[in-house]
Amino acid sequence: MPATIARVNRLRQEFEREELRRTRLYRGECGPQSYERWQMNDYFVVRPIVEELVERVLSIIFKSRSLPALDAYSHSSRAFAQIQSNSRLLQLIVEELILEETHSLSVDISSETYQMQRFLADRIGSGFLQIIQKASCGDCEMTCAACDRHAKSLPEKFHDLQSNRMKNRRGVWHQSQCVQLDPWKKERDDSVPSVNGEAVLSFDHLISYDLIKTKSFAGRSDAESVWRQNSDACRQNEAKYWSLMMPSGFTLPITDNCSGISVVKASFNRRYVAVGTVRGNIFVIDFNWTPPKPVRLGIGVKDDAIVDIAWSIDSSKLISNTDKGVVCVWSLLFEKNSKNTIASAKESEDRAMPEKFFPIFKLEAAVQDFKFYTGPLAERSLHNNPTKPLLTAFHSSMTLCGSQPSLCLVLDSNDVIRCDISEQLRCSDETENGDDAELDHRSPVVYHPQVFPFSGRMNVIGSDVKAEIFRQHRHSIMFLGFVGNCRDMVTMDTGGYINRWKYAREFLSREEVFVPFKRYRLSLHQTQYIPLGERKVIFSDGGDADRRPRSEAEIKQERDRVETVISSAMNQLHLWHFQSSNDQRSPMNSFIYKPSEGVGASGATFHAIIRHRGNRLLSSYFTQQFFPVQNKAGRIVVCRMSPSGKEMVIVLIFPELKPKEAHLAILVLDVCEMRLKNFRKEVVLPDDTLYQRCLEESLMSCDITDPIGITSSQYVIVIVNGRLSGYSVATGQMVLTSAAKTDSGFIGCHLNAKKFSISENSRLAVTSAHGSLFLTLFEPRRKDSENPLFILRLKDKNSDLTRKQLRNSIIQWRGDTVVPPSEQRIDLVRWTTGPLHSQHHIKVMVREMLESVVDSVFDKVHGVSVPTENTAENAERRSKLYADLGREVGFLRKEYAENRIAKQF
Repeated sequence: MPATIARVNRLRQEFEREELRRTRLYRGECGPQSYERWQMNDYFVVRPIVEELVERVLSIIFKSRSLPALDAYSHSSRAFAQIQSNSRLLQLIVEELILEETHSLSVDISSETYQMQRFLADRIGSGFLQIIQKASCGDCEMTCAACDRHAKSLPEKFHDLQSNRMKNRRGVWHQSQCVQLDPWKKERDDSVPSVNGEAVLSFDHLISYDLIKTKSFAGRSDAESVWRQNSDACRQNEAKYWSLMMPSGFTLPITDNCSGISVVKASFNRRYVAVGTVRGNIFVIDFNWTPPKPVRLGIGVKDDAIVDIAWSIDSSKLISNTDKGVVCVWSLLFEKNSKNTIASAKESEDRAMPEKFFPIFKLEAAVQDFKFYTGPLAERSLHNNPTKPLLTAFHSSMTLCGSQPSLCLVLDSNDVIRCDISEQLRCSDETENGDDAELDHRSPVVYHPQVFPFSGRMNVIGSDVKAEIFRQHRHSIMFLGFVGNCRDMVTMDTGGYINRWKYAREFLSREEVFVPFKRYRLSLHQTQYIPLGERKVIFSDGGDADRRPRSEAEIKQERDRVETVISSAMNQLHLWHFQSSNDQRSPMNSFIYKPSEGVGASGATFHAIIRHRGNRLLSSYFTQQFFPVQNKAGRIVVCRMSPSGKEMVIVLIFPELKPKEAHLAILVLDVCEMRLKNFRKEVVLPDDTLYQRCLEESLMSCDITDPIGITSSQYVIVIVNGRLSGYSVATGQMVLTSAAKTDSGFIGCHLNAKKFSISENSRLAVTSAHGSLFLTLFEPRRKDSENPLFILRLKDKNSDLTRKQLRNSIIQWRGDTVVPPSEQRIDLVRWTTGPLHSQHHIKVMVREMLESVVDSVFDKVHGVSVPTENTAENAERRSKLYADLGREVGFLRKEYAENRIAKQF
């Protein structure tokens, strides 16, 4: 019954609705507003046809109705439609204006709300920290050493708790926020494993190039054979190319003032090399000369050893750091007290005295220049304890003229501070030169300008230098560099933690400390395998107590049978370890293979094959159970950035874990993508004594070259205990060695150990010029009166046919036609920009181009046309520019004359 009543009521409502629709007047329900947007084209096409048919029907039925009446009616309807469209247009315009105003008001309100929120959170956090510090220190009034430790550790712990709260309780935390602007929410690569917010960089999946024999192509034997042929051809052509790199060496005598070399650093343009000494002096070598010669001598702090040197990108300035914490900025174009320059010393036959230059800016740890004196960081008593810098670099900030007015210093407190010295350089320049001051020091910063703190007050250290602090590392920082030499800052500490920093306001915390953009951790453990249980001997050509003596024919027959078994099992095995014995009577090569599907936690069966080195006959074959273990690296030995700033070479040292010996693992990190490249090289340390010395001392040095010649590959040059080696990043093979004994099949550049004697604690720096590779070798911390630099030159003697063969093999192997980068060389060129082409200063050219662009825009706006040829006004303007840059133009003319003389010889 209830269902029937409901059905009757529904039918009654439908009947009433239909009756109302039929009886009420038509009010345009089926007009244009009743159509969808996609139906409007059809409506405008069909409507005129329907109107014409209706008019014809009406004209036939109502013949007495006059047409002018219909025309008047249609005219009035069109006028009414026009009025409606105009009113609608006005309504849309008003709505658009209202939306624009409300948008701007909402942006202002949201920004004010966000700033107020940050301000209140900052005040609340500061209040909490003050209460906590007061409770932890009691009544000592923050004067003891424990209070200093609390003042440093408590803010870090507080910010860590805040970050974890934002990370782990993101949904709950965001519900209480007025504006959803989260500076902590950044993109992360999900393909890289993350532990505690740090992406882990592991190299267990990388196979040492010495062990790579085949490449997996998922059962495609034809592709595998082609890849193997192309790879072998590329390796052979590369080795042949390096075999024609002719080595030659010479010593570069230096003065007694520069004896005792401590550090050598090459410039970014690969033309200059700066050498620091234990006496506190610096001299610059110009490799554009043949042979290279010192061109500048810097007089620093007496008997204060230089420990670090950094170049600017344009190679016009450099920074030095000493043992006592004195940071000096030097300019190759700026000579302090040039009018009273000390006369050059008397030159001898073996020594040449270069021109002297002096620091243009200095910071000293002895007078606490690295302590914050004003600003919020000073109120927190940051760096009250004496501290000194360990590493230095120019920050990536740049002015309009390409100068870098900011420094980055790594302190022994594991902090990095950025110092803006633009004002100090400008004042120093104007004091010395007056109106002849350089444009570099007066031009504004256009790339990575100053980031102002939320409080509006700048932090200032000694000498009135504006400074910011980057803090996150808890281990000693051993590397400081920049991605691409001018982008994000990258730091690495001894614990393997790598931080990438962006100099932007969004990464400035409420405590006015910059936090990392991304964090990474290089795994210091590598998976190795140790044998467990007894060996299961399958074949042995030696005597066996459990078996009867065998004849040569029986041994050969059994060896052939086992070789067949081994060849069939190679598809399921991967080479894991290779070792060559040093026994002169019966030299052997040992190969240990692991299963290709991987090794589980419970271990797996490994296959060991031992062959005679000469005839490669099988000597023994056995299987044994191996168990995986983690072998921890002793330490990170070296970190070096490539000249392009895109790769970083990392060297780890691992202790002995049988059957593997102690060895050095060389890795290459792509700092742009923060991924380890497919490069892993292991250098075996033959005995435990050498491992201990490499662990405690610095018996290892390395550097990475530019892409050399047609190879389009970089090369890692390594010195271990006086032995020089070079490895290709592209193919992984060794192309350069100074070992007295090499394998019989080695093809490459072999240095004569007697002719090129290298000491066990030598260091090196790599440069390239004039189509040659230069290796600058030196022994650090020697105070001998005679302490020359040894420069090893590798000159390319290959023919065009050899280069073409190598290039074709590289294209076939890699499957691309990428043009290799141009070789690093310094060529003399002439300016062709005007009548003074050989003496036209580059800064005058840039200034004129900028002014010409501004003039053309101004002329277009005001409708005035000015002739482009050199008028009297242009000539006067150029004269004024040359007057402002007179000293630099003089330096350019002098340099040009020297280059012409060098070219003649």
